[in-house]
Amino acid sequence: IYTSINTLSLHDALPICHVTYGLQEFVIDTVNDLNYLPIDAPMGSTAFCIENSSVYMINSSGEWVEI
Repeated sequence: IYTSINTLSLHDALPICHVTYGLQEFVIDTVNDLNYLPIDAPMGSTAFCIENSSVYMINSSGEWVEI
């Protein structure tokens, strides 16, 4: 649980990870933080965005897309 004093930041959360089948899971603060995620992550890796409660997945072109 995070409070206003102890907030989750991009640097604290990458990767949140348990690695399954080589996939990675990330938690990001804002949609803009997608720009800082690795584009060489295995296809199918996911990122949860706190700002909009959306999940993004990296596709075969190395692009993070909302799912």
